[in-house]
Amino acid sequence: MSFEINLLHTFMTVVGCRNLTHAAEIIGIEQPAVSKQIKKLQEQLGVELIVPHQSGLVLTPEGEYLARIAPSMLEGVDRLPIDLKAIKNKPEGELKVIVENFGRDLVNEYILEFSRLFPNITLNVRTEEYKSLLFSGQLSGAFVGITALPKPQKSSYIWKRVGASQFFPFAHPTYLEEFGHPQAWDDLDGHRLVRYEWNKGYSYYNDDLRNNSLLYQGREGGKPRKHFITTDDVFHCKALLVKGVGIGAIPAYQSISTDLVRLLDGVFDPKKNINGTTHLVYPTYGVRNYALKTFVDFVLDKVKKDENWLQLP
Repeated sequence: MSFEINLLHTFMTVVGCRNLTHAAEIIGIEQPAVSKQIKKLQEQLGVELIVPHQSGLVLTPEGEYLARIAPSMLEGVDRLPIDLKAIKNKPEGELKVIVENFGRDLVNEYILEFSRLFPNITLNVRTEEYKSLLFSGQLSGAFVGITALPKPQKSSYIWKRVGASQFFPFAHPTYLEEFGHPQAWDDLDGHRLVRYEWNKGYSYYNDDLRNNSLLYQGREGGKPRKHFITTDDVFHCKALLVKGVGIGAIPAYQSISTDLVRLLDGVFDPKKNINGTTHLVYPTYGVRNYALKTFVDFVLDKVKKDENWLQLP
């Protein structure tokens, strides 16, 4: 009996989602193609693995068994080329780097330095695959994720907590020249403030006091300050601030290489604001891949030396 290994990756994504449509979005193919791959796997194995149910997809006993042993099977296959390359004991080859906001900025800031230090490592930066980090078995080969996604309860990947990005209020000098530089909470009233309202994908951030502590700190009775504009994206907030249209709270690392001025130092308490916990995510077999290890050590070193990036644990 034999089967195609890519079908097993698809099966494990479906197991994690328990929904063909959601699995198709994660994999990046159409839903009928996912159904076709699952059917093909069942035909190759000669057993039924998944059956439809009113509450979603349900695994058969054979499917439950395969779901238990598949992670170790996939790890063995994915580890083989990495172990073979590791014999060279050199940091070289292509490394997939899966990034979100924090990771994107970090790579952009230090890619030139990294490439000069390690010219034989080629980074393949992916910005739209970060949700795949939540589903063990979907990703293969040498990869590392830099993500603020919440760590899943079960994962065959290593999730290494790096730290948390702290938010601080910032404004551009052109705005401060026109509207004044607030030094205390009372000075903030009347300013053009940016408010956050996250979309449903980030519904676990549902505390407005923490989402928008800039609007609440220093106010009695819990009534927020008036805001100028609402956004659901910190990159949009940064763009607004760089244009000089107002004051907003953004992660400190986003102010690097800008003219933005941090406000209310010693007054604003970043611990009262929401922060994004960041993890490095990589396969267990990746610890033997010198390109991956080199990149992980490089990121940790940069974060440790520059407090603008993260508050370390």
